[in-house]
Amino acid sequence: MKCSINKIGKEDRSQSVKLDPKSLDAEAEADLGEAEGVEVEEVMAVIEKSLVAAAAEEAVEGVAAAADEEIAATDTKSQLDYLSHCLERRGLLFLGAVSPDTFQDYQKYQHWISAGNHGELRYLEKNPDCRKSAKGALASAQSVIVFAFPHAPDESYPLAENEKSRVAAYARMPDYHEVLKDLAEQAVKDWQKKFGKGYDWRVTVDTVPILERAFAKKTGLGFIGKNTCFIHESQGSFLLLGEILTSAFFPITESESKIDCGNCSLCQVECPTGALQKDYQTDSRKCLSYWTIEQKGPIPEEFWPGVGKYWFGEIS
Repeated sequence: MKCSINKIGKEDRSQSVKLDPKSLDAEAEADLGEAEGVEVEEVMAVIEKSLVAAAAEEAVEGVAAAADEEIAATDTKSQLDYLSHCLERRGLLFLGAVSPDTFQDYQKYQHWISAGNHGELRYLEKNPDCRKSAKGALASAQSVIVFAFPHAPDESYPLAENEKSRVAAYARMPDYHEVLKDLAEQAVKDWQKKFGKGYDWRVTVDTVPILERAFAKKTGLGFIGKNTCFIHESQGSFLLLGEILTSAFFPITESESKIDCGNCSLCQVECPTGALQKDYQTDSRKCLSYWTIEQKGPIPEEFWPGVGKYWFGEIS
């Protein structure tokens, strides 16, 4: 309201003044009627009445909004619990719901790239937007649901002297990219049957260039170890990771694991080619997975002894 009513002193309020109704807000003008001039005291009474009514309305709206937020939080929690149930019913391990951002981990990743640790795998230099945030893969993403599939082989390590060569444990099953993605998509459909289809969804199982281990770490159920794998507190590192990117906003369950590798260096000692010499870094140029899976050229002779035991990848 633009009138200078507050500038009138007490001694002046008994006098009649002319006010332009157009200078008053709509509610006050309606209450004042079409009179060309009104007493200041009457104006003050109308304004006070209007302010009291507005304050009461605002208070009611505030209470309603708080109640709506509480109900929404309860609803989204139950919805997340149901999605977790749908995933685990399909044989997948639910890890948590986290935010889309992975920028801090991207900075570490970029340092790893700059050091040349990715060898000739130039595709790892691409898609920075996806690696910084899941929004690069789904622009509307508000939540990332992280899940995993345990696949620890029933065998000992290292290989016995008389044991034949092995292939990576994940490669002894049907293509996990397709199988796990299909299972997670079925879980999403189960959820949609109960809560509707009003959101965007994208399921990825090592099929989109996002930082999967960073998302898994954010759940607080494990950490990234010196072997550069996500190590679950109870399941270990034999996990295949997957994510559900969605525009639905679920309660974020981020935390930090209270355990880490500590002084353990077993993976570094046992790595047959020295690819893990630096803590928490893999030198792909020395890794058997790099030479037996990713790199299409000849394998350097210095790695032949290791390849003799691991024909395709490593044990993990």
